[in-house]
Amino acid sequence: MPDPRPLNVRVADALGTMHVLGPVIGKDGERNIRRCTHHKDETYAYDFMTDYDGRVLAPPYDTEWSAGGPLIERLHVDLSWLSGSEWTATVWIPNPSPRLNRRSSGPSPLVALCNLILSLEHDGLLKEVLAAAAAA
Repeated sequence: MPDPRPLNVRVADALGTMHVLGPVIGKDGERNIRRCTHHKDETYAYDFMTDYDGRVLAPPYDTEWSAGGPLIERLHVDLSWLSGSEWTATVWIPNPSPRLNRRSSGPSPLVALCNLILSLEHDGLLKEVLAAAAAA
């Protein structure tokens, strides 16, 4: 059965995120707004907000360049337009043996990136890609 969670939430989970809820800092109608910190590793944090009932919203990797762009740079992903509305995201890591060259596609560059991350996670390769990208 396919995962019913939104794409950005699945990507956040694949990246091994932690969500740290802070105190209520305001209201939006009847919704409490809390400051949160999203940790991907020891050196990177991304701030975002929660919605009502304290439900954490993952960074919008699939729709916002400010969230997806750093992942493109961090993982050294190449984005290419195929045709129509189809994009492809490719990661190539020369160091592991055998060489890793993976590609995924989507209707936008950021969706292609998210699909690539989920594909790498599914095949057990995401940690290797993250480690190789950090060493580069």
